[in-house]
Amino acid sequence: MEHLMHLEDEPFEMIKGGRKRVELRLYDEKRRRIELGDIIVFRRMDESEEIRVRVKGLLRFASFRDLFEFVPGEFVGLGNLSIGEKVARMRRYYTEEEERKYGVLGIWFEIESKE
Repeated sequence: MEHLMHLEDEPFEMIKGGRKRVELRLYDEKRRRIELGDIIVFRRMDESEEIRVRVKGLLRFASFRDLFEFVPGEFVGLGNLSIGEKVARMRRYYTEEEERKYGVLGIWFEIESKE
């Protein structure tokens, strides 16, 4: 199955440059359909460029804090930031209420192609 996800420029560039190998999302209805081996097309918000990746692992957690305690920062593109700083970064995209309602998903991937 193929899934489409839009990304802001910063995370898109991190994936493109090999500095991010795990995408972080809520474990909502859309993400519950993702399975190992699926293809995800990450597309810039302006739709000018995309990267195709293959799902290699799915890491489900109750919270971003729990995920960050398990997944090293260099895999999620957040390097040496503290766990609190990483959680604060995720608040740009998701509220605490959404996090509690759905839980979170780390999508471990391998790049297939860049277009």
